[in-house]
Amino acid sequence: MRQVGRRLVAEVVGAVEALATHPDTGRVVPEFNLPDLRELIRPPFRIVYRREAGRVRVVRAWRSERLLKRPEGWESRRAGVKSGSSRKAAKTPRLATEPNQADR
Repeated sequence: MRQVGRRLVAEVVGAVEALATHPDTGRVVPEFNLPDLRELIRPPFRIVYRREAGRVRVVRAWRSERLLKRPEGWESRRAGVKSGSSRKAAKTPRLATEPNQADR
């Protein structure tokens, strides 16, 4: 059983390390639909990361069956960012998770 766990951890770490040279590997996080907020799905894990100038930053990793919950007021904050403005001015929202029906 330990070998299975080690193999899983090695696969997840390898996939995250590969983001340094292939930052577009993951898909855009559907709950936020922001081009720089992406995710890798490596069951049973979901790894959310942000593409930044010259680097990739892992935002969060957790079990893939958990759903993302948008922070309160997220849409109004996003709407306040004008097209063409600096990405630094538009902070990526903090991600919260909530258990799905299977976890309750």
